[in-house]
Amino acid sequence: RVASRKTARGYWQVLRSFGLIETNGEQLELTATGTEYLVDPTPSSLLAIAQERVMGITEMLGWIAEKDRTPEELLELFRENLGVEWESAAQVLFRLGWLSVLNAATNTAGRWRPAPETSPPADDAP
Repeated sequence: RVASRKTARGYWQVLRSFGLIETNGEQLELTATGTEYLVDPTPSSLLAIAQERVMGITEMLGWIAEKDRTPEELLELFRENLGVEWESAAQVLFRLGWLSVLNAATNTAGRWRPAPETSPPADDAP
């Protein structure tokens, strides 16, 4: 349970921005993209959806692959390359949080870089 409607709205708005749900009046409905995601609910499939649906995710991954970057440096790159007029790094930090949860980026001492690739689990079959 969440403590308030505002908190609940914040959660479902993320799902909507990823294209996983849509609103129909007072109801939330799963989209075709959401249904497809449930077939393969992995971080890599959600990352692919984010890259397709969320402005700047693909570019951000490229920028941190070039060199470790602070949120402020990324904000400036968003402004220069994507023409955003964000006054603070809040939108950058949301995206970095999503990339972190999806195991695509990591933060050390305030600088972000791509997360190290993780090996798939070993196959126990003979």
